[in-house]
Amino acid sequence: RGRLAGRVCASRGLEAAKNMVKWVCGACTLENEAGTTACSVCEAPRSAGKPVAASAGGSEWTCGACTAANAPGNAACMMCDTSRPVEAGGGGG
Repeated sequence: RGRLAGRVCASRGLEAAKNMVKWVCGACTLENEAGTTACSVCEAPRSAGKPVAASAGGSEWTCGACTAANAPGNAACMMCDTSRPVEAGGGGG
């Protein structure tokens, strides 16, 4: 009886998780299943909904190809490897 009860409780827990709302990864914007604790693509933890603090390189940038949020220092998208766009007025001198 004990083992069967444990299996029933576990299966009910899985069903409850399936019925929950999906969540969007704060790092790559992927919509994940409710029961997951880490993003299924970039493996960022579920609680990482806030953007990473900007470093001296500026602010976070969004990939135009896949919409992933990238760290300021990334020259290419962490998800699809698309090059970071050159900012207007950024010509050196």
